[in-house]
Amino acid sequence: AGTVTTDAEYPARVAFVLLGQLLEEFTAENGDTWKTIETPESVSFPKIEEYLVKYQDPAAADKVTKIQKDLDETTQILHNTIDSVLER
Repeated sequence: AGTVTTDAEYPARVAFVLLGQLLEEFTAENGDTWKTIETPESVSFPKIEEYLVKYQDPAAADKVTKIQKDLDETTQILHNTIDSVLER
């Protein structure tokens, strides 16, 4: 189990992808050893920094989000073009 804290604008889908990848990689590296540790600070997982940097930009980290962003931008351009043609 895990949690991700973001602002309201951060896409929930990307947060869940991040969490899933972190949990998967952490478990692959550490197995179940974390269950017997009494001080959480003693567990090392340096790759978390890489993930946090990568997921600063949700569109760059998640392909579906990037495609959606591109589609939204294209839709806006098309609306502007149609509006300008109708004004003529």
